[in-house]
Amino acid sequence: MAVKEKVQPHCMVCKEPFRKDDQVFTDNLFTQIQHAACFIYRKEFIKDAGTYEEIVNKYPNYKKIFIVQ
Repeated sequence: MAVKEKVQPHCMVCKEPFRKDDQVFTDNLFTQIQHAACFIYRKEFIKDAGTYEEIVNKYPNYKKIFIVQ
């Protein structure tokens, strides 16, 4: 399935759109991105950490569909 248009994702907790310099975590439960300050799971569920831009560029599935601005 080809992606026609990239999307601007937002934090599932605070609902704010991600900006490229935001510090974020991904979790190993649902592979969601959340702001580091908003992370609702225990620390042992952190899969990866970095800026939003770093995380998107690190994972091909994210890079293909997410806007980084």
